[in-house]
Amino acid sequence: MANEKSNPQLGRREPFEQHSLKKSLYLGLAAVSFVAAGAAASTTNASAKTYAKVTSLKTLKTDANTRNVIVTGSNAIATKAATLKGASTVKSAATLKSAQAADKTGNYNYRAYAVATTNRGSVYYKVVSFDKTVRGWIYGGNSTANYAGGLQQFATASDAKTENKSFTYNGQKLWAEPAWTQYKVGASKLTMTNGTKFTVNASKTNVKSGDLYYQIADGSAKGAWVAAKDFEGTNTPIEANQVKVTFVDQNGNTVASKLLTKNATDLNATNTITAYNGDPSDSTKGAAWFSALGINATNYSYSGLTSTQVAQNKLNVTNAAYGQEVKITVVANPTTTTSVFTSGLKLKAVNSAAYNGSSKVGDTVLASNTLIKNSKGAYVTYGTALNTFLSDTNLKGATGSVISADKVYAALKDAGLDSFYTAYITNATTPGYATSQSLKSGDKVVYAKSTITLADVQKAETANNGFTVSGDPANGLVYSSVQKSQELVNQNDTTSAEFATGL
Repeated sequence: MANEKSNPQLGRREPFEQHSLKKSLYLGLAAVSFVAAGAAASTTNASAKTYAKVTSLKTLKTDANTRNVIVTGSNAIATKAATLKGASTVKSAATLKSAQAADKTGNYNYRAYAVATTNRGSVYYKVVSFDKTVRGWIYGGNSTANYAGGLQQFATASDAKTENKSFTYNGQKLWAEPAWTQYKVGASKLTMTNGTKFTVNASKTNVKSGDLYYQIADGSAKGAWVAAKDFEGTNTPIEANQVKVTFVDQNGNTVASKLLTKNATDLNATNTITAYNGDPSDSTKGAAWFSALGINATNYSYSGLTSTQVAQNKLNVTNAAYGQEVKITVVANPTTTTSVFTSGLKLKAVNSAAYNGSSKVGDTVLASNTLIKNSKGAYVTYGTALNTFLSDTNLKGATGSVISADKVYAALKDAGLDSFYTAYITNATTPGYATSQSLKSGDKVVYAKSTITLADVQKAETANNGFTVSGDPANGLVYSSVQKSQELVNQNDTTSAEFATGL
């Protein structure tokens, strides 16, 4: 006799939350086949009588918040109910328990979207993890009135104290809901122009990560959410039930930080800290903390700390208090000279309105000797500006480490490549971009100004699955351009500030 509570398993992977007539019909057919499979199993032979039958299968349509759950670790997730023939395990109870304990973001929250009852009165729920990596059926007790067995209901977000605040938008990510607090709800479709000022009127905290989010109260992105840390950085308020852990290098520079919220069972702030990933002053727990906070272990370590620094780290954790920050000193390892863009950088769409005779030039990757006027007003070749960009310390790191879009954009600004001007000569024997020697009086040119924003760099970051050191991203940085009409070059245009005037 199979044990339902110790080996829970159920059926198919239909998207139950879709509501078109076509999908409803498909779901109905799936339900029929699901029940039929159980019935067939009970009549095949004498031993099949040990298998139960599904007597009810329903799609869950109640409010999504009532269907947000976490696993308890007492039951597995499987392909079918425990007492149905052919059931197999998707994730064991032990694996689920371990993953749930390690989840510090919310990706292992689950959404329940279907429920089945067997002829023995056992209830099974079909669930999917928020990151969509785990899907299957799990034992949920003996009643559909509440979750039991392998599941418990979970509030993924909590309301936080809201203050009247105003911010300026500059390409930060907009969310439809605070990150990892709802299944299949991520980035907002609303947009906002860089430089727009906005106010916030609501606040929520991701319960697992402790990250604070603000809801926009006005403007084109009204209703969207933003991460407080994207606007306030290290100045994010520490509430009376929170403690902040900040890793710093030996010069006091912030490496990474984490805002933690008191758990129901925590007696003090030290408990809250150690419950997250162990004692951060303990070097044996460092790997877990580094992983959770995105600190590259190649770049930082506990090795090299003085005995005084080790003792101070320990004392800081021991004396931790709610509403305060705890600093942990680590050692910055020698800086590597490896860059993200080991083979150079592709700049696209730099003069999309230029013409070569009657043919449009379109998106172009510039030659190194192309003359540009950079965002700092200097006349240099593109190759010179590119080399300045590639050697920028913002792009350096250990091989395999990830450089943020903010740092890539900062490097572009340092090199004057966040915006620049070009001149395309149309009346030359071989039309093309002007070089430092080729632009002369009487030439007919199309001037263009090419610009890239932080939001554009973030799009490239997504397209490349991050900017990885030595990864040499395949997808280039895409600029937008504006052009002036074709005109004759005046004598002073060759070297003076009149180059690309008016754009």
